[in-house]
Amino acid sequence: MKPMDQIQKFLKWFSHQGVNAFDIHIRKPMNPNEDYKTGKWIWLNQNENVSAEYIQNRLLPWIKYENSKGSDIYFRPYKDGIHAVIFLDDVPIDKALKVAKKYTSCVVETSCNNTQIWLAIDNPLDKNDRKLAQKFLKNKGFTDSGSISGDHLGRLCGVKSQKHSSWVNLIKTSIIKPYSPTIENDEIHLFPPTESITSVNNTERMNKQRIENKIGGQCALKVLSPGNDTSASGKEFGWVLGMLRNGIDHVRVKEKFLYEANKRKKVNAEKYVEYTLQKAIYIINTKG
Repeated sequence: MKPMDQIQKFLKWFSHQGVNAFDIHIRKPMNPNEDYKTGKWIWLNQNENVSAEYIQNRLLPWIKYENSKGSDIYFRPYKDGIHAVIFLDDVPIDKALKVAKKYTSCVVETSCNNTQIWLAIDNPLDKNDRKLAQKFLKNKGFTDSGSISGDHLGRLCGVKSQKHSSWVNLIKTSIIKPYSPTIENDEIHLFPPTESITSVNNTERMNKQRIENKIGGQCALKVLSPGNDTSASGKEFGWVLGMLRNGIDHVRVKEKFLYEANKRKKVNAEKYVEYTLQKAIYIINTKG
């Protein structure tokens, strides 16, 4: 596949996951032929929160030029966005392809037998909660511990890696089903876990339980059905979902919802409202 075709397919996959804003960062050598490890580099990070259309229509010529001059090109969904995609780094290619056969994934080969995976999950999260999801998967042997941040940069496909002097290639995209990174979900047995779920001590179990209960009394890493959740948060989620499905403008829904949340003295009302609204929008966009 041609490099520019790879980038278009890559961005299209993210669009299917409801992600429409991105960050492009460039690591540029201070001087020609800088040594990758010891040389002097500068970061160009002015292109944050940009659309796929902007990348394709405005940034691609610049990206190609900088890459041809020895720059590395990095990519991520907008760091401050709320979205249902998490990043896994340094995954062997055979195991990455097994994940892509089972779950909605985008696999990028960054060097020989090494990949990065963008994995779709069933719940849109902010960067703090994406970090929790990544940490959970790290404990199951899924990802490099140095890449757990919730807003880690991956490599853009269709360009050359200066580190490895090889092309970064998009090798697989799949649209199957999202993964649910919860303590109860032990579906993926594709990686040898660094520690067994059954062997964690009581303190670790309690910590993981606190992670699940982080947002509004609901599981932070799993979408609960509004029909099964009779809590105040669950009822409000059902109301938001119903209003949006009935065509009410999301700005009006947000204003009304925030008013009600403040009225019942909801802690961190604005964050709670934004989280719930984005979760409902994601479900409508992906499940109707």
